[in-house]
Amino acid sequence: MAGESGQFEQETFDEGRLSERIMLAAAAYGVGSSIGWFRRSGEAAAKEILGIPASRLVRTAISFGYPDEEARRSRPKHAQARKPLADIVHEERYS
Repeated sequence: MAGESGQFEQETFDEGRLSERIMLAAAAYGVGSSIGWFRRSGEAAAKEILGIPASRLVRTAISFGYPDEEARRSRPKHAQARKPLADIVHEERYS
């Protein structure tokens, strides 16, 4: 089961993938998100607040909210946000 002792290192990859997908799904609905990890005393505090057993791992937190549209509009716009594909992709053959 997730969060069991001895499995923490192995679960990090899956935890990151799950977090990414949750954040992408939120973005598809116009919801912003931010990810963070509980560290040191934050782990114990989160377990107490959320009623999580001491034997379980608490590490990742994702916050969600609707972006402030006025703040988004006031950000400077980049003329070209991404490099052209031809600048970063090269077709070659192994020989």
